[in-house]
Amino acid sequence: MCKKKNKLKNHSCYYFFFTLVANAQVANQPADLLACDDEGDEIAIFDLTVNESQMLGSQDPNIYRCSYHETLEDSEENVSEIVSKTVY
Repeated sequence: MCKKKNKLKNHSCYYFFFTLVANAQVANQPADLLACDDEGDEIAIFDLTVNESQMLGSQDPNIYRCSYHETLEDSEENVSEIVSKTVY
C-alpha cells in the first residue's frame, strides 16, 4: 500500500493505493480511498476494510483474508501487519 499527500487550495487530500500480492488466490483491484483534510491538521482516518469484498470477489472470506501493510516488502514477508485497520 502506498500513500500520497497532495496539497489542494485550502486542504490536503490523502490517497491510498492498494498493491495486491497474491499466490494461488485471486486478489481483485479495489477502489482507492480518499479523504480531504478540511481542518488543515494533516490527519485523516481510514477504514481499510471497506473494500475487502471487492478484493475477495467470490472467494470465501472464511478461507481467505486480507492483510494490510505499509510497505510491499512487509506484505511479501508477512510482517508488521497494520493492527488498527478500521481506524488507520
